[in-house]
Amino acid sequence: MIEITDADLEFVGIKKKPWVVDSIKNIDPFHPSNKENFSLSAHFCHITCGPYNQDVMANAAGKKGAGKSYSTIELARCCAVRTAIIIDNDESKWKDYFDVERNMAVMNMDKMIDILTANEKHQVIISDDAGTIIGARKWHSEDNQLVNDVLVVNRTNNNIYFS
Repeated sequence: MIEITDADLEFVGIKKKPWVVDSIKNIDPFHPSNKENFSLSAHFCHITCGPYNQDVMANAAGKKGAGKSYSTIELARCCAVRTAIIIDNDESKWKDYFDVERNMAVMNMDKMIDILTANEKHQVIISDDAGTIIGARKWHSEDNQLVNDVLVVNRTNNNIYFS
């Protein structure tokens, strides 16, 4: 097996991200030392709950029926659990950070705008079937421009956005 070091990455011009907590010491993703290293929810929460005042935006793309919605909901739940552990030291408070009724808009621009303008920190937000409401064909619409503006300004809310 080949191991890529920080020096190797620096040589090719890839800088280590500030939110990377530890270098990978073992390339086996199932090794106990990699418990946090090969997890999207851990990676996203290190960014949003860390000292760098950042948010995360991630898009799921695939064919109809591929499981994008279910995968995104489960990833959102995992992020909320990790956020509750990091912020509250209490896994049971995860619904404070993600609730399907409160934090998810399904093909509904008005609800998405309400969610984004709620101004709550560390929320996990899903816009399901976002392509139907925030599409390239409607890029110039007032609602679409408002959502884009809110996403830019909301960076300091340390939210995780999935679409």
